[in-house]
Amino acid sequence: MPSGIVITEAEWTNQTPSVSNVTVEVNETTNTSVFSCDYIFNDAQSDSDNSTVLWFVNNSYAANTTTYSANLPNGSSVTCMVTPYDGLYWGVSVESESHLVLATED
Repeated sequence: MPSGIVITEAEWTNQTPSVSNVTVEVNETTNTSVFSCDYIFNDAQSDSDNSTVLWFVNNSYAANTTTYSANLPNGSSVTCMVTPYDGLYWGVSVESESHLVLATED
């Protein structure tokens, strides 16, 4: 924000993008599981969604991509964290619930 410009808390809240309903979805139709981080992006000015997505496997950083592909062992925990960004303002990061990788039956 340029110096010398003062905005109220209500104006800041209205301009700051947010995300909700952050969930991990998985596509296991290929040899490698492909995880996607689904969420709802909200921006009062209808700016573009330029949010960042971070991936964690067993609470350790794994990637910073919109999707994550991996062959993870049974019992692995996968989460994603979305930080909303509309090209001007960053919002508050929201983390998904953990997705537990379970063995599939052949």
